[in-house]
Amino acid sequence: MSSQHVLIFEEDHDFQSILHEQAKGDGLQVCLTSSAKDTLRELESREFDLLLTEMRISEILLSTFLHEIHTNPKITRKPKILVLCGSNSGALMDELKAIGADDFIAKPFERSGLQQKVKSLLQKRTLKAGQLGFGDLVLDSRSFDVFVASERVHLTPNEFKLLQALLARPGEIHSREQLIAIVQGEGIAVVDRAVDTHVFSLRKKLGSYGDCIETVRGSGYRINEKASQG
Repeated sequence: MSSQHVLIFEEDHDFQSILHEQAKGDGLQVCLTSSAKDTLRELESREFDLLLTEMRISEILLSTFLHEIHTNPKITRKPKILVLCGSNSGALMDELKAIGADDFIAKPFERSGLQQKVKSLLQKRTLKAGQLGFGDLVLDSRSFDVFVASERVHLTPNEFKLLQALLARPGEIHSREQLIAIVQGEGIAVVDRAVDTHVFSLRKKLGSYGDCIETVRGSGYRINEKASQG
């Protein structure tokens, strides 16, 4: 993590100092700004892996601000920067993605919550083509390999299919019927209990990441990145 560069745009100087100390404590290289103009100037002149910004900016609409980031040629010629938005209220991820944000985090931030969110986003930045995952969990769709903390995890074909489907849409609930359709092949009949068995086995094999496969009572399963201890 020590090589990751984060730009923190925070208008409140007291809170800015708190975020600065938290990020430095997590081994990140940190730059601070307190205005949209200064933030854009920094993005034009330097490369950053992640921008942590407010959802409500006093001098400009967030949508306008993010549009400038994603269309400014001095910024877009550099490697893509991930955008994490801090919000005092609930945020709709679909709306944020529509204007160019990658994720949001509720304020006030908890130290562990901010650390895990930043770690998760930066990990996704390093994923190669055909890979899915977060943190130290990586699934390679082309080689059919799964790794936890660089250690290969041996999955059955059905376990791999289920994990791949869940990781492809993190946070989205997959019903047992949907998962049966994914596993079931020609001449192969799969029932609800078989899906539950596969999930149980997956959780055991993934170790500290097993808890990220969350049961949604009466609905099915989903990936909950926050539940992982990785």
